[in-house]
Amino acid sequence: NGTPYDRFRSRIQFPIQDPSGRIVGFGGRIFGDGEPKYLNSPETSLFKKSDSLYGIHQARRDLRDESVGILVEGYTDVISLFQSGIRNVVAPLGTALTPGHVRLLRNYSDRIVLLFDGDEAGMRATLRSLEVVMAGGLTPLVASLPGGQDPDDLLRAEGVDAVRTRITNAETIVPFVLEHPFAGGREEALRTLVRLLAASRDEIRLSLFVQEAARKSGIREEIFHKEIDRARGRETKAQVAKVVHAPKIRRRLIDAQRGIAYLGLENPNLIPVIRRVVKPDEVHDVPARKLLRALFECHDNGEQPTSSLLTLQGVDEAFSQIGVENEEIEDPLHILQDYIACIHEEEIEVAVKDLNEQIRDAEERNDTEALMELLKKRTQVSAKKKKIAYAYRVHSRAEETASGERSESTL
Repeated sequence: NGTPYDRFRSRIQFPIQDPSGRIVGFGGRIFGDGEPKYLNSPETSLFKKSDSLYGIHQARRDLRDESVGILVEGYTDVISLFQSGIRNVVAPLGTALTPGHVRLLRNYSDRIVLLFDGDEAGMRATLRSLEVVMAGGLTPLVASLPGGQDPDDLLRAEGVDAVRTRITNAETIVPFVLEHPFAGGREEALRTLVRLLAASRDEIRLSLFVQEAARKSGIREEIFHKEIDRARGRETKAQVAKVVHAPKIRRRLIDAQRGIAYLGLENPNLIPVIRRVVKPDEVHDVPARKLLRALFECHDNGEQPTSSLLTLQGVDEAFSQIGVENEEIEDPLHILQDYIACIHEEEIEVAVKDLNEQIRDAEERNDTEALMELLKKRTQVSAKKKKIAYAYRVHSRAEETASGERSESTL
């Protein structure tokens, strides 16, 4: 009703400091039940939650001295552990771990222990964070907690020595994943491990992990390397040559597929719409296909996708220019419609070319019956193409008219 209200009402507030100690924002955790559980200050040139860690100013010296960081999920976990003497501890600001968080930690440590809650949600968060840590060049370790407990619970129940023991006995990524009780059993554990290892950009560290995985699983190292290469989406020379010599229409199709995937990342409310019209297995572009699959998985799990998905899937470079071009989009649904129309046009173009080749073949065989049938099909496909093109022109004119009206109104 226009009346001012407190952004952090019914919340306990935590000041967020940058590494030098400046307060750059605030985080609010709700009392009792409610959504969202965590609420942060609006982002500014000084404060970006994807690049900020709670407790980093107080922990920075201990992070360097210990050469290892302890990452927990919540503000109160940081406070209670710090007060108990475990001072190399930080937490994200109620968000998933991001590449920016890992880059910040790399300034102080080369290893990170994930000390997340012992419930199922904590396990899922651990698996997601492992991939970010691997991609960011840190060595991840996992300290498991008893079922349902968070670090503060364990500290109150058993004391600081019990927490320190858990941290000291933290596992590397290999035993943690292989011994995790996945619903799909051993095969799912192995495939998850491959996906996480594929995120590593440090080949020496990767080689050591593969050796450990081979020892513990009984699967040969060369098989792990082969599956890791496949997970990374590396193309063979033949595949690269095929792309280089592909017809020009492929570029337009690839741009449209990447555009749709990026719109889904920036506008998660469009994911159900995208899912109805785009099937990842039918997407030709590998980066777009990877991002779409990751977006659909986030949607299925009720998770909010973040820009870290680009790094996790190894496609951030492919989408870098698209991110710049899409900064000022006002109506993402209309842009989505344009991309979909573009894909339909390209698919029809391919179908027409295929029909033309079949028509030439029928003419050479003097197969009149087949020729007439193919000519009929080409006419139908061409009419469909004209219909899509006409709809696109009408949509474009409507957009230009609306844009002009908005400009006149502004003036």
